[in-house]
Amino acid sequence: MHAFITTLAFLVLAIQGHQAIAGTQGVTVDVGGEAVYIPAPTGFHEVSQLSPETRKFAEMVTPPKNRLLAVFVSEGDLGQIMKGEDPVLDRYILMQCYRQLENSRITGAEFSKLAGQVRQEQYTLLEKDKATRDSRIAQMSKTISKEYGIALNLKIGETAPLGVFMEKTGAIGFAYLAKCQASAEGQQLDHLVAGATSIMRVKGNLMYSHVYSKYATAQDLDWVRTTTSVLADQIQAANIGEGTSAKADYRRTGFDWNKVITYGIAGAILAGIIALLKGFAKRKKENHNA
Repeated sequence: MHAFITTLAFLVLAIQGHQAIAGTQGVTVDVGGEAVYIPAPTGFHEVSQLSPETRKFAEMVTPPKNRLLAVFVSEGDLGQIMKGEDPVLDRYILMQCYRQLENSRITGAEFSKLAGQVRQEQYTLLEKDKATRDSRIAQMSKTISKEYGIALNLKIGETAPLGVFMEKTGAIGFAYLAKCQASAEGQQLDHLVAGATSIMRVKGNLMYSHVYSKYATAQDLDWVRTTTSVLADQIQAANIGEGTSAKADYRRTGFDWNKVITYGIAGAILAGIIALLKGFAKRKKENHNA
């Protein structure tokens, strides 16, 4: 039991990353043979290297079709981590990409078509592939329960789409509210998350940013929207150009663009449970020590 609690407490820190310098810089990642620099948003820090032992748990909240690139936490949480204490994680940012497109060249014209599809379907996005998302959450619950000998049940409850709020060259973003739930051994936590997801074209690659805040007031929604928009600008400014690697045009494989949207949403909703898991782990630890 103690091992389960400790591992969940650090779940929020785990990620697959490259060349990260925690607390001082952003991170450079390889996406389809291109070096892509993801700058740290103001007041946030990339922490991949601080908790390598929990990397596998971070991957549990990443859809198998996606790849986790970076995780950013606030300066306050960074301080808690460096003291060996639990971060609060009221706000955090995750970066992902879609594996199947890592070897495909995405043109500006094709991205514009994708953005148009997102805009057209903005109020139905959260219902896309809901059955697959629920199945993934159920599998996550079973995996954690089996490994640590505890009957954990994770659930994504009501979701509310809030529409497209950002559309610019190479990026489109939409916001949402989601109720996340976790229960085990008669205890339950409910957590309302404000989230914003951006689908971006960077050096001919498709990437996702997922920005989260625990929801208390409308200001939290304002924060996720503003941060998403600023981060998209920062990433584009840090990665000017079309890239240099030779890539296949996606049209040669008959790729279904609907999958880009579906797995962007899946990554957004699944990753929203991280803060809730942290809160659940903290409560379990407090009860264990009482």
